[in-house]
Amino acid sequence: MSAFQVTLHWTELSRVDIQTDRFYDPAVDDVRSILSDACQALNDYGRFHISGFGDASWPLDVATDLCVFVEQLPAAVAAIRQGKVAEIDLYEQGVERRLEITPVDDHCTIECTSSGSWVPDSETERLERDALIGMLTTLLSDFMQALAVVAPALAAHPWILAWCKQRVNFNQARPTDDP
Repeated sequence: MSAFQVTLHWTELSRVDIQTDRFYDPAVDDVRSILSDACQALNDYGRFHISGFGDASWPLDVATDLCVFVEQLPAAVAAIRQGKVAEIDLYEQGVERRLEITPVDDHCTIECTSSGSWVPDSETERLERDALIGMLTTLLSDFMQALAVVAPALAAHPWILAWCKQRVNFNQARPTDDP
């Protein structure tokens, strides 16, 4: 049985070419548009990995699955820090798994449900809360660092900055009164 783990690894980021001159129209776009463009461009240069619930390597890619995961990550981390239940839904065809993370004292219970053909060996895993928060914020920080390298203009876009600031302080393990 493999323990729950989430990682992101990059190679050859200097070769990524992201067009940063695209106009994002607030009438039809939001932060997900930027995340999608970034993940599409980064697809061939990264490996997004999740293991757990009896599966050593979930069938994930950077272009779609990382985009879906990372978009939900700031809100999930904020909820976990506040002791609230967090959900991350990897709804794309071929993955179709939902994680429900319930903080309890100094640990979190993670329940995985599948809406596809895959069936978890065990539907529940348990991790130390600080370790889980560290794992998730490391992934988000690694994503943001890669974005800053390959597309500084996108990393500095007001939507990306607001998305990060309102939800996650990368350097803090517990909630504060700051927005």
